[in-house]
Amino acid sequence: MMEMIAFLERLAMGLGTTADKLWGILLKQALISGITTLTLMTIGICLEICGLLFILRKTRIPPVTQEIEFPNAEWDSDAATIPWAIWGFSVFISIVVFSCYAENTICAFANPEYWALDKLLSACQVAQ
Repeated sequence: MMEMIAFLERLAMGLGTTADKLWGILLKQALISGITTLTLMTIGICLEICGLLFILRKTRIPPVTQEIEFPNAEWDSDAATIPWAIWGFSVFISIVVFSCYAENTICAFANPEYWALDKLLSACQVAQ
């Protein structure tokens, strides 16, 4: 614990401020980091939904008409396999990535002191 306090004081001295002010800045940074990560997660979810809607629109089989059998379906069932596989893989990757960042994002909103302490401890380990 004393190493972390010494590291925080050295860091504050290098930035030309006090350790208390630096701690306040880290607490504000927790909120900013949480908002940024949550925004990126939301964009990712929106892109996944747009991809789903796009594939559904392209593979929708309308009722049979007199002139053309399937007037709006641009991809038949064989050609739709690849887009569905790509979409499924991207959803899987998104879930893995989001689960890795979920704890840090929730912590940034719910307990910014822990977030700041975690960042300081990881910075201390890197500095040593």
